[in-house]
Amino acid sequence: VGAGVVVYSDKGLSASTKYGYRVRAKNTAGVSDASPMKVATTQAISQTALAAPSNLAVKPTPMALTLTWLDNSPDETGFEISRSVNNETSWEVIKADLAANTTEFVDKNVRPTFMYYYRVRGFKGGTFSNYTSVVGANGPVITATNVGRNQTETLVYPNPASDVVYITPPNGTLATYQLLTVAGKVVSSSIVEQQSPISLTGLETGTYLLKIHQSDEKVVTIKLFKQ
Repeated sequence: VGAGVVVYSDKGLSASTKYGYRVRAKNTAGVSDASPMKVATTQAISQTALAAPSNLAVKPTPMALTLTWLDNSPDETGFEISRSVNNETSWEVIKADLAANTTEFVDKNVRPTFMYYYRVRGFKGGTFSNYTSVVGANGPVITATNVGRNQTETLVYPNPASDVVYITPPNGTLATYQLLTVAGKVVSSSIVEQQSPISLTGLETGTYLLKIHQSDEKVVTIKLFKQ
């Protein structure tokens, strides 16, 4: 620096980092001894609070629960979705890395009529926003009228069931079923087509096994809960 200068600004440094400095003078006769070293730490970068999403809503849709919310942050990295069955201690993250600017999520891993609670928060790097308010909804009541036409898997609904359960094989196929106790005793059996009803009247409350033999030789075994 020039003669007479007593202030110098060192720019382009890393945040939260220690740097050491010493100064010496020079003229045509030579260079002086250096001053004692002084150490200083640069300031941390200020983290602006991430705006939390809001207006969380949950509604039943065929075979799932659909979540929607308002994205209030212009620069989040993504969203995290948590779910609980009691709105107390059972919270679990069901989607940890939903893309930025997303405002909808479909939870297909739900059981009909069961109550689920949800909350959503945004994140940017390692910084998280506050959660939305908690919103709850019951899993969809599945009926024969809301099964998709492009079905590729055997569907059993509702489950749990009280008086009747429907079996819907993949489109255009037939199947046979066996309803068994957990001990392996056959309770009923028959051929099923699209949306075939199975009566549960007279059966004791509990868990049963529904074994379905599809026409493509695939065997599907499903736990059926009788209410």
